[in-house]
Amino acid sequence: MAIYARFGTPVDFVSARFFPVWIEQRPGAIKWHYREPKKIGKKASVKVTPIMHVQAIDLADHNDPLYDGKWVDTNSFRADDGMKEITARVMELYPDAQADYDKWNKADGPEAHALFPPVDSPEIIA
Repeated sequence: MAIYARFGTPVDFVSARFFPVWIEQRPGAIKWHYREPKKIGKKASVKVTPIMHVQAIDLADHNDPLYDGKWVDTNSFRADDGMKEITARVMELYPDAQADYDKWNKADGPEAHALFPPVDSPEIIA
């Protein structure tokens, strides 16, 4: 089967990891922050959660890095067998992904930003 970028370009993942993402929910809007937001609105709530990101290559264009080698969240990709296929490919690249996620997902588990290293620079995210 195959994995595709947003516009149907066949791709393959070359590396995978979790990034902590602060998800800010406001009435009518949801924003992702790769660093803890310093200021949030009165009616906003923020949850930090690990989100799987990958680096990919463009199989149709001589294996060039997709998005200039930046990390992209897995929600940006499509596959013939859906998320099951994407998750299987991620598990090949990052075999400890499920165990790491389960450590975070426990009732008394650490915050995502304590377990997974945060983004060094926002420029590495596409």
